[in-house]
Amino acid sequence: MIGNISTIANPAPVPGTRLSTVTSANAGTDVAAAPPSVIVTLSGADPSALPATYAPPRPVVPAWTTQSQDAVTTRMAGNYTALPLAARFAGLGQALLDHFSTGGSDFSQAVSTAGVTGMSGIGMQADVGLTIKTASGATVTVSLDSSGDGLAVNLTSSGPLSDAERAAVSKLSGAFQDAIDGMAAVPPKLDLGGLMGFDPGVLSSVDFTTSTSDGRNPPETIAFHADSASRSLKTSGALGQIDMSVDMGSLAILGNASQRAAAIDSYLQQVDTASSRGHGDPSLMALFKDAFTQLNSAEDGTAALLKTPPRIALSANDHAMLTGL
Repeated sequence: MIGNISTIANPAPVPGTRLSTVTSANAGTDVAAAPPSVIVTLSGADPSALPATYAPPRPVVPAWTTQSQDAVTTRMAGNYTALPLAARFAGLGQALLDHFSTGGSDFSQAVSTAGVTGMSGIGMQADVGLTIKTASGATVTVSLDSSGDGLAVNLTSSGPLSDAERAAVSKLSGAFQDAIDGMAAVPPKLDLGGLMGFDPGVLSSVDFTTSTSDGRNPPETIAFHADSASRSLKTSGALGQIDMSVDMGSLAILGNASQRAAAIDSYLQQVDTASSRGHGDPSLMALFKDAFTQLNSAEDGTAALLKTPPRIALSANDHAMLTGL
């Protein structure tokens, strides 16, 4: 097929084509389309094989589970077409937990982008979960699921919450979003300190889980747990595994803040030395150091527990011998 471009001042009508009209927005009248100044002809083409008219493809309208204008749906509407995982989950976890502060109850929403140009077939799959148990026995469960063809969120409570429980759950909204943003960063990082700052008088435990997969490699997973007696973190992925736990049941031997900071710094120096000697992966070591620092730090929740008088009284000399951890 040979292409030929010729320029003519007043071309003759092309057989088989139809002159369209344009409506003027100001005058409201039909104005004949101006004759083209450039015509492209193709020699050797079979005119009967060419369509008489061209109709542009219709845009695909995303399918929503529920038509709504609430804050969570509005956030999803701005996020669901984003390709980076961090952009898809941006502000979404916080918006879900903030739903409690406005007196909201269970919530579920999903949007399917199947067929939208550029969205189908994206290999990244990500799931985020948060489980909060209250001191009274109620369980609040939050989930965020993202795939190449959709975005879904779900928030449920196993029973009614008191005003204090509702406030305590809502207070974790920013910490939940920080944990999500850390997981979605490239490379991933841990930002779990805020989730350990829950009020142990109102909430009994917090669990945060994530799983991300590109469809080719084994999934990268994070499982974090915190309660009044323990903290634990398990990660797995292509770089390796981390399995760490901290016993919070003997707070009487916990040193002061300066002892704790000095002890953490000393241990991290030993980790760096071992990593250098063993040629450890820098990204995995960074995750390990984040985990060690955060799990051994005393956040607001630990500070509240420390107000309880210890069953074993320690002298000044005893405290001087503590590592702070």
